[in-house]
Amino acid sequence: MSIKMDTMQIHVLNNEGVNMLQTGSFIDAAIPKFRQALAFIHQGLHYGLPTKRGDSTNLSSARRQTVFTRYKTTRNDKESSASSLSSSPSKDDPFQISPHNCFQVFDAVFATHWLHPNDSCHEPETTIIVVYNYAYAMHRNGLLRGQTQYLKKALELYDMCLALCCTSQLAGRLTVPPTLKLAALANKLFLHGHFSNHEEVQDCYRQLQNTLDYAVSTPLLDEHDLVFFLNCLVICDNYIRRGAGAPAA
Repeated sequence: MSIKMDTMQIHVLNNEGVNMLQTGSFIDAAIPKFRQALAFIHQGLHYGLPTKRGDSTNLSSARRQTVFTRYKTTRNDKESSASSLSSSPSKDDPFQISPHNCFQVFDAVFATHWLHPNDSCHEPETTIIVVYNYAYAMHRNGLLRGQTQYLKKALELYDMCLALCCTSQLAGRLTVPPTLKLAALANKLFLHGHFSNHEEVQDCYRQLQNTLDYAVSTPLLDEHDLVFFLNCLVICDNYIRRGAGAPAA
């Protein structure tokens, strides 16, 4: 398969997975879409990050930009009856596997729109978005099914997403929205709260605070998202102050 065809497939697979998560009915089917997109990405040229110092394309930033759209996801009937993604879980809910977790999941995924299909350049932004979406799908499936292995895989993928953000930012090639990085941090915060990883919660808190300090100075952060992430900081601050032990009243 040609480089151009592979690159197009990455976008197609990512957006198919996003559409499935939007409906809330095909979570199991969405996961292989993101996994397959990552398989294409890992085929050499599609990793999207410089392989050595100074390695970059001659394309202008506007020409090599990936356009992305954020979509709020929809829960299916089983998820809607559960409170897995709620800050006020019910202890009697059979699908609630984290009854003492006070954090919330950022319920959104990102579609990509390739501006220049005649180019064979693959942008690091696309890689980061696919990894985030894959992490979110595993996270949501783990909550729905009560399966720890999915949640641990989600945590691993959120870490990968944030590491890619950092690497691309240092290379001067990062143009993903601050919302995506904040979303990965907030969802990672949820998972560390679930697993009672108290030191990691504090580390996420510091990262979220630093990222949000930068994000509020840009016009790229939606007002509703800003409120969500500020609320995450308040909840996390309370969590840390009370010793990360007892559930919120």
